[in-house]
Amino acid sequence: MTDIRLVSQNPHLAVGFLKAVDCRIRPADAELEQRIAALQSAVAAADYQLRYGKAKKDVRDLLRWGGFKPAGRNKPASEYIINRCLAGEFPVVNNLVDINNYLSAKTFLPMSIADMDKLQEPLVVREGREDESYVFNPSGQVMRLHGLPCVFHSPESRLVPFANGVKDAQNTKIQDHTRQVAVFVYATTCLYDRQALDGIMADWAHMLQRHADAVINEVRVLTGQEAG
Repeated sequence: MTDIRLVSQNPHLAVGFLKAVDCRIRPADAELEQRIAALQSAVAAADYQLRYGKAKKDVRDLLRWGGFKPAGRNKPASEYIINRCLAGEFPVVNNLVDINNYLSAKTFLPMSIADMDKLQEPLVVREGREDESYVFNPSGQVMRLHGLPCVFHSPESRLVPFANGVKDAQNTKIQDHTRQVAVFVYATTCLYDRQALDGIMADWAHMLQRHADAVINEVRVLTGQEAG
């Protein structure tokens, strides 16, 4: 079992974690494309927008708890995806990223997918500190992480941040040759209870199996002061 620890003091933070192997990265198949098309239609509906209004506030409150400002270029990744859907421009990349973005927009929750082969345990979830940052894109732009819930891994016994609900580190993103992935869902208990979070992670597992031929090794939800 993966050594993953949630040590944040944020009372509303829950983190879904999934590990999958033997993934096959390729363009989205026809069924996944149909799911995405249906989602793009749904986001414009009044019912979705009503639920999104509350969810947007809850997710921003989750990310700002430690002092981070989740607005502008630092808005939650889920908001970016939903805005792209509203514009009719779902950000198609590949089957794994498309599943991530589809479920993020469906649930209103920011999510990350990383190459597990690039990570070293233990994995730790906590707020970033004032001096912590990372490069998040190929052009070398840097994101400051102070106050933002982040996932860290442990190369050479030191904690290094690589993922959060806004932008992920460039050096641990999946590539065409990636076969083993780690998924992180940044959830607020103001929006979802444990049963609902278990359901979201089950959806992740099902879609990875169906659309990426993945073998699911581990699915968990961490809440409170849990250790892996």
